[in-house]
Amino acid sequence: MSNVFVALPQPAGNGPGAGVDASSMGAYKTIVIGSSGGVYEPVTTIEVSNDGTNWSPLTSFTGPDTRTVLVACDQMRMNVSRFIDGTVPVVDVGAPRDSVYLSTLVATAGNGSGASVDTSSMGLAKTVQVTGPFMGTVNIDISEDGGSTWATQFSFIPGSPGIQSAIVVAELMRVTRSGVPVVSPGLPTVVVAATAIGDDGGGGNRQAFIYTATGSETSAGFTVNLPFPRASSRYGVLATGAGLTDLLSFDCPSVDYTVNSFFCIPSANLTLGDKIFFLVEDLT
Repeated sequence: MSNVFVALPQPAGNGPGAGVDASSMGAYKTIVIGSSGGVYEPVTTIEVSNDGTNWSPLTSFTGPDTRTVLVACDQMRMNVSRFIDGTVPVVDVGAPRDSVYLSTLVATAGNGSGASVDTSSMGLAKTVQVTGPFMGTVNIDISEDGGSTWATQFSFIPGSPGIQSAIVVAELMRVTRSGVPVVSPGLPTVVVAATAIGDDGGGGNRQAFIYTATGSETSAGFTVNLPFPRASSRYGVLATGAGLTDLLSFDCPSVDYTVNSFFCIPSANLTLGDKIFFLVEDLT
């Protein structure tokens, strides 16, 4: 899988540079920063955005350095402070080539949980960005059983927007607010970005998602629609039962692969609500 490289636009001095598109960059990103060429090195903060409007700090540098971080994001930029003279540092970012997908979660005006959002087709590496003025705690909950049970995966304390990243598969996600005051409660904007976890030498452009059975799937096989079209039909499929009572095996013949779907043959009939975890990845 090829890598992609971008240079972050330099501001003339202190302040943010223009944002660049990071939607084709995988989760693991290596940032390289050069010297300012001045007597004093400025602070260079790398910021990310998942909505194109609000920005959150990712990491900061006080001189030439390199750093690899885990973050899924739609855009990136550099923000310079404490600049005195010389030239603004040069910042370049490299990452495996992969697609970033975005999902907006709904926050309630006060205490309580917002509507759940289906995130089963999103990649394993997820970065949640919470912005906007808000009071109270903002929790990001996940569910793997259709919303019957929930657990908190990310938590943002009162008045502290920002980003948090984790490797996690989530069928559903939602926002839960607690400790929200009646006066000036604020309303957070919550956007999830997700992509693959990067190239491990076995290919790239992964899609990980959970398929929920309708009850019509038999041992004769059924068609699985891919969450997003692929560049070609040359890929591999790994299928694993997600908490099934009966131990099943799955055959996904490559002859049936298309850019939009593949055929799956279980060792026995499925029942309504059964879940299968699929991992799809390019072979080259």
